[in-house]
Amino acid sequence: MRCSSGYLGSAAQGRAILTGVARIKSMNPKALYLCDPVMGHPEKGCSVPQEVSDFLLEEAAAVADFMCPNQLELDSFSGRRPQSLFDCLAMARALLARGPKAVLVKHLDYPGKSADVFEMLLVTAENSWHLRRPLLAFPRQPVGVGDLTSGLFLARVLLGDSLVAAFEFAASAVHEVLLETQACASYELELVRAQDRIAHPRVRFEATAISL
Repeated sequence: MRCSSGYLGSAAQGRAILTGVARIKSMNPKALYLCDPVMGHPEKGCSVPQEVSDFLLEEAAAVADFMCPNQLELDSFSGRRPQSLFDCLAMARALLARGPKAVLVKHLDYPGKSADVFEMLLVTAENSWHLRRPLLAFPRQPVGVGDLTSGLFLARVLLGDSLVAAFEFAASAVHEVLLETQACASYELELVRAQDRIAHPRVRFEATAISL
């Protein structure tokens, strides 16, 4: 069983979700909760009240099995911008210490990062992995990529994949969707057209172990 949350309009809404998560877990202790702390986009800025950011860091992180921030959200939780890839890793580890079993940073941005690649991190108490895939060109980057990444990651975990295998599969399947979306010159993700490629990605991206 799974439960997940995304955009929150208020801290009260978030607390109602946590009440539901607690009820579900009381009936099924194996249930998993993924918190996608939707707060904004690195290019557009933060779009939620400070109370929501505080709730996500101080309350949701303690309950979530998985947290899936992008760079803006990780920066907000850390109160600073990273200076390197390893600084991103340290920031993700600090979030991990708040309670989640794993932190998946869906979109990395740091000084010196190559402009033609898309980078992600997966961090657990035992290990950390870094993954790169090509950054495809669009007139306007499609919406929903982060949501798709979180959903695919959780789906693969529920299907029995290890965390790193789910991480690699999610990155590969999202890339397939973006290729189809690019071919259609679309702004909306072409999920239906890419459904077979989501299930069976033709190109697989491998994560590399990384440590401080």
